[in-house]
Amino acid sequence: MKKYVSFALIFVLCIGGGVFSTPALAFSAPDEKAVLPDMMSWVAYEVGSAGYADAAGIANALTQMFGTQIRIIPADPSVARMLFLKNRIASYALVADEAYFASHGLFDFGERAFGPQNLRVVLGKPNCIAFAVTRSSGLQTIEDLRGRRLGIVPGNTSHIIKAKSFLAFGDMTFDDVEIVTMSSYSASLRGLLEGTVDVVIASTTAATLYELDASPLGVSYIDMPADDIEGWNRLMEVTAWQFPHEESRGAGMRRTYTLGGYTYPQIIVYADMPAEEIYEVAKAIHQAFELYRDMNPLAADWAIELSSRFPQGAPFHEGAIRFLKEMGLWTDEHQKWNDEAIAAIEASKAAWELVIAEADEQGIPDSRFNEFWTRRRGEILGK
Repeated sequence: MKKYVSFALIFVLCIGGGVFSTPALAFSAPDEKAVLPDMMSWVAYEVGSAGYADAAGIANALTQMFGTQIRIIPADPSVARMLFLKNRIASYALVADEAYFASHGLFDFGERAFGPQNLRVVLGKPNCIAFAVTRSSGLQTIEDLRGRRLGIVPGNTSHIIKAKSFLAFGDMTFDDVEIVTMSSYSASLRGLLEGTVDVVIASTTAATLYELDASPLGVSYIDMPADDIEGWNRLMEVTAWQFPHEESRGAGMRRTYTLGGYTYPQIIVYADMPAEEIYEVAKAIHQAFELYRDMNPLAADWAIELSSRFPQGAPFHEGAIRFLKEMGLWTDEHQKWNDEAIAAIEASKAAWELVIAEADEQGIPDSRFNEFWTRRRGEILGK
């Protein structure tokens, strides 16, 4: 954790300050063109990632239409991205699962220097991830994976937790499969080609899967039908931010699969960002849609009807809600989910304060705090 804090502080010193300062905005009329700050600072995934490509494409469109200048800071891993946001070096972050993890102080965000963050979503593009298998294996359901070799990359928290949730869909755990440790995400995908694993967590558009599809082995995906309500309830007990996602784009897609949906990237901010600015940013991203919708095969999923769906990794910001209401997209179901998501963050924050006090009283060192917090959080919140 300390090396990330140091990196963020060094960056501030190098650029001579935090986020760009801009005058306060006022709400534009519903039928008017959005009004953006003169300059904005965003943090995103590393250069070459799908998340960075989306950030760059949207930023270029906003510059073209509105004249605003947007600086994009590439950062990895997830803690580094969140520190740029937390230290207000960037006002916006385009992220994935870390939105949920940071909101609740989970995993790397359970270190004493971090804890639950009061985050909000502007918009989030629906995406999906899957259990990928070879077509020649004949594997089709979660149950088919019992006793099979599952490739796992230690330290890839996002993929590990999704693998657990996908197995939970079939009422299974890691004990029901053979875990094969892989050195990296790309190595796990090559494991399917080389026959060292039977199933891996993968994006359907990963380059290696196209290579696999062109081989005699072929590529396929484990379906998780949306009408299996009990299965999805079990899955969402593990990954509450996921949802059934129908997908027919990607390597080996010869039909539509129902896979594990999540939002990536989702644009997050702190809850105290001005509602006027967030309203204008959400409105601008919608108004500039035609300029970036064809920047890559999945960019069309930024359409406001899709990027306003829930669940997201954090509740929607009040400024975004105002815009979605104007668009007729904010429903009672949205409001119910949003209220529950805010309450869940507040519960995590309250638990954090209690555990901090307990740790101080018991003399828990920082090196053991995350473990202590994780255990006590589960006891306090029942999860």
